[in-house]
Amino acid sequence: MRPRRILAMVLVAVLAVPTVVAPVLTTPALAQPVKQQDAVDSRVFAIGAKLRCPVCQSETILDSHSSSAKEMLRIVREQIEAGRSDAEIVGYFHDRYGDYVLMQPPARGANHVLWVLPLLILLLGGFWLARWLGRSRRAAAAQAAPAVAFTERDLERLKL
Repeated sequence: MRPRRILAMVLVAVLAVPTVVAPVLTTPALAQPVKQQDAVDSRVFAIGAKLRCPVCQSETILDSHSSSAKEMLRIVREQIEAGRSDAEIVGYFHDRYGDYVLMQPPARGANHVLWVLPLLILLLGGFWLARWLGRSRRAAAAQAAPAVAFTERDLERLKL
């Protein structure tokens, strides 16, 4: 009976200690630095969502696990802490990597084709669909109506 009681006490201690210690370890000591850190983190996330990883395809630097994306996030954080604006930070990376680093590149030069092409494809697809539906309706109407209209004289000749 005694070993069971010891085992139960050990089990309770193992389960209870993390629930008591975890909140103490995760509670910040000072509230003000945490608020500043939250503001920095929110700006890092906002700017990181605008920048594409130069190594990965179509991933932001937040989503990428590459070392270059992590380095870019570190640079973003450093520049925020240095007091630079979001536009200055994005401009910094744009100067080094070009339009490719922007998740939404500006519509200029060859990029116009990329911005206009989906609309053009949609319009051409709608035009083709309208023509195809018109043709199929005309074909269905032609099949429903008799090809030759018989007069009463023709019908009487056929009866004989």
